[in-house]
Amino acid sequence: MATLDDIADQALIPPSLTFGGARWSAEALAERATAWHAHVTGTLDPDADAVAVVMESHPESVALLFALSALPLPVVLLHPEPSTWRSDPPFPRAMPVFLTPAAARFQSALTAAGLPAAVLPEVARKPWRHQPRFLSTPGFVIFTSGSTGAPKPTFRSTRGLFQAARTITRTYSLPGGVRVAGCLPLATSFGLAQNIVLPASLRGHVTLLERFDHRSLLKLFADESFDFWPGTALMADLLVRAPLGDWSGRAPAICNLSSGHLPEPIYWRFLDRFGVPLRQSYGRSECSFITSETAPVAEIRPETVGFPSPGVEIRCGDTPDHPVAAGVPGRIWIRCPWHSEGYGYPPRLKAIARPDGWCPSEDLGMLRADGRLVILGRVDDCFKTSGGFLVSPALVVGALRNHPDVVDAVVVPVPGRSGTAIGIVAVASGDVGRAEIHDLVRRVLPAWLRPAVVAMRAEIPTLSTGKHDRAACIRLLEGERTAERGEAGS
Repeated sequence: MATLDDIADQALIPPSLTFGGARWSAEALAERATAWHAHVTGTLDPDADAVAVVMESHPESVALLFALSALPLPVVLLHPEPSTWRSDPPFPRAMPVFLTPAAARFQSALTAAGLPAAVLPEVARKPWRHQPRFLSTPGFVIFTSGSTGAPKPTFRSTRGLFQAARTITRTYSLPGGVRVAGCLPLATSFGLAQNIVLPASLRGHVTLLERFDHRSLLKLFADESFDFWPGTALMADLLVRAPLGDWSGRAPAICNLSSGHLPEPIYWRFLDRFGVPLRQSYGRSECSFITSETAPVAEIRPETVGFPSPGVEIRCGDTPDHPVAAGVPGRIWIRCPWHSEGYGYPPRLKAIARPDGWCPSEDLGMLRADGRLVILGRVDDCFKTSGGFLVSPALVVGALRNHPDVVDAVVVPVPGRSGTAIGIVAVASGDVGRAEIHDLVRRVLPAWLRPAVVAMRAEIPTLSTGKHDRAACIRLLEGERTAERGEAGS
């Protein structure tokens, strides 16, 4: 296993991959990365401020990432959805985007977005005598989800990513040659750290899905044996709802959820169905693996996201200087050695941390007396109703998800003539309708948390990152409210 102490002396290469049923050896990927590195080095403008790659889930993209990571420039990870190709602050003046032959289809869209794009040539497989030093880039620029505004570029240092990978490895006792079921988007902080950096440092193997599909993942669990599955709460939800038929696979021993709120019923259904617990960890684009859950199964508390990970400190309150008591909600503050170094592009970064190292999150939470963290939603998702009550959407969504037929839900503020009201967009199976949602909320929540308008849909509008598009949900509910008033007046 590679550690921070010996990274400088070790020649890291990509993890071996399985994709679409075909196996790509680590040596073959390294050869391709070496060839592309030589090509890029020979054609790169010496005034380039950064290099970029459209990071789709494909072995060629992984090889190109390693090729670019051997340059002394920051590597910008673009999501394979062109609508996300915007940046505030703007992209660096000189930032060529390199495309693999498999990703050549993006060239025209990149040109339309004002980004210079170059398609790399096909390379013949042959050994290269002088392999570059992969993963020696100063770091990577990764974009926040844009769920509450425009995506922001955040700079994660390579050293910080290795610190996070080492902490995950030690926390979960992952073995050398680790086998990873990879379905997280590779352009995200979680996907980069857990599907690429971690298995590369352990000389591991990743079976890579082009995109998440619960049927494909269940088939992987049936066909192969894995040590580690990094996923999200939504993925876990779909896995426990999918019909299994005569499925007889085995879930990995470590299933680590790093994004999204996990309702308790999903935790228990997953444990009952697959025989292993979901180990939650709290993370953000700016900093992954902030918390982790390592307790024995009988001691796991699924309503929490676990304890601060080794080396991490957490406080809740308006400021970290005066934290609130255990059990009292407040803004989450983080002090972590692998936190993002700032927003923007090096060397012009907007600092995130205070001089004493504490970084504010946009999340509301509380620390329990036992030290575990409970997530209560985003600070900017919370809103006050016309009655003056502060609403945490996570509390309402949690109540809704206790219904066995509610598949997904989002709670947003809906402006109206008499002020802000609570609105819900929900997805449910069976014959669940608006009346049943209203009745459920009436039974389990206080009056001030009950919605004024509910919309039932086959699916909830999402952003390209997979997160809920809250602005679209608000527009949808405004239309629903107008239609209801029209029906009432007719």
